[in-house]
Amino acid sequence: MKPLSDPRRFLRDEELDVGITLILGAERRLVGIMTQMAKEVEVSPTDLRLLISIHGEPGLTVRGLRRRMVATVPTLARQLGDLAKRGLIDRRQEGDDKRERCVFLSDAGAARIEPVLDALRSALRDAYRSEGVEAVGGTRDVLSVIAKV
Repeated sequence: MKPLSDPRRFLRDEELDVGITLILGAERRLVGIMTQMAKEVEVSPTDLRLLISIHGEPGLTVRGLRRRMVATVPTLARQLGDLAKRGLIDRRQEGDDKRERCVFLSDAGAARIEPVLDALRSALRDAYRSEGVEAVGGTRDVLSVIAKV
């Protein structure tokens, strides 16, 4: 087990800069895995990111998904239309507001991204195993605060 960092240091600019560098490095590694896997499952990296987001929050409204993806309305509409035509997602009305459509992965979409998720899970699992159980909770807590949109 690695020694814990001095808690008085973690908010210093130098430590925060290291954290930023590490987060960006982790992003590069995960995006690299996704880019390689996108070729194997025959979807674009952008479509893959969208499919993984839908997998993570099934039933998210199109509006919520647009905010989550930081996409323009026309771009997301085109992308969702293409994924629906390919049978990878389902859009349906849920609840009382008939103007809102919710997005779900179809069975074909779930099957398409499963190998990608396996590869990403493997990378994360290896990192967590390397650093120990204590790293899991702290990492999740910090990333969930950063990821709030």
